[in-house]
This record gives sequence, C-alpha cells and structure tokens, in this order.
Amino acid sequence: MAGGRRNGHWVLCWLCVLLMVDRVSVASGLSTGAHTSPPFPASGVNQTPVVDCRDVCGLNASDRCDFIRTNPDCRSEGGYLDYLEGIFCHFPPSLLPLAITLYAFWLLYLFLILGVTAEKL
Repeated sequence: MAGGRRNGHWVLCWLCVLLMVDRVSVASGLSTGAHTSPPFPASGVNQTPVVDCRDVCGLNASDRCDFIRTNPDCRSEGGYLDYLEGIFCHFPPSLLPLAITLYAFWLLYLFLILGVTAEKL
C-alpha cells in the first residue's frame, strides 16, 4: 500500500514538473516565467493577485479542482481538452496514474494520426 502511495506521489511530482516547464516555455517573452504587474496600477480597479498555476501541487486534493477552475493562469487558450481540469477534477487522486496513462495513450494516438496523415501527402 505504501508503494502505491509513493508511485502516486512520484507521478504527481512529475506532472507538476511538466506543468512548470510548460508554463515557463509558454511565457510571453519572460525569461523566468514570473508574472509582473505594472508599476503604477490603475486606481479604482479591482485587482486580484495572479496566483501561479504551479501552486496547485501544494494544495489538498479536495481544493485542487476549485483552484484549477477559478485561477486564470491555469486556463489554456486553445485545444479541445482541458488537461488540468481532467487530471484534477475528473479523476480522484488515487487514480492519478491512470489519468497520466490515458493522456500518454492520447498523445501516442495523436502522433500516429499525424504520421498517417503525413505519409499520405
């Protein structure tokens, strides 16, 4: 039982690392991936602090889904699937390795379709 928990924890840590790498590489021109705010914010505007999506790894399993759904940093602009919501909202924490495996098979399927399409051209 403890080995299963260790494997689940390892997979969750690996997912967090991948999430960090993705967020840093997508950052628009920022070398550190940190969020910056203007030096003089507009007065009278309700400003909420932007919380980095990587902070989801430090939350309890019950709070992760709400964090992913309400944090604008965790939203992806394009695509058909919201992978973070799928991982943290639709799968219980005990089935995290299953979710990662399903996403890996989904990625393999997409590459196979890409290869078949490229071969026909």
